[in-house]
Amino acid sequence: LSTASSRGLIWTRWSRIRSFVVTFDNPLQPPVVQPQGWDDTLSVAVGATFRTAGAWTFRAGVARDGSPIPDRTRSPRLPGSDAWSFSVGAAYRLSEDVEVDAACQRPFLDAAPIDLADPAAGRLVGEFDQELEVASVQLRWRF
Repeated sequence: LSTASSRGLIWTRWSRIRSFVVTFDNPLQPPVVQPQGWDDTLSVAVGATFRTAGAWTFRAGVARDGSPIPDRTRSPRLPGSDAWSFSVGAAYRLSEDVEVDAACQRPFLDAAPIDLADPAAGRLVGEFDQELEVASVQLRWRF
């Protein structure tokens, strides 16, 4: 049995995204500019890998991801929020060159308040509550 751990700290400069611009093929339709004003974020993650003496490898991890989207610009198109993510996975080595991996991840997304005013569309006030689960399976073949 062998064990390995990993840690990660990622800073993302989201503040460079100032706006989204939607342009149209119709030259008579003016572009739509959607200000974003995103914040920079910091993500932290830790994980561990356990290799058995046999063909199995097990993995687990946890991460905290900050959302770059401030309440004042959150929209139904992108209702991102801060999240804790937990993941587990396993791999089985069929041969020296073939391995099957499976993993599950469950982010727990914080409630995302919204208070969005648009002169053309009105005002939207409320809160987004999101759920997500991710599962994957892959076959790796080294050649």
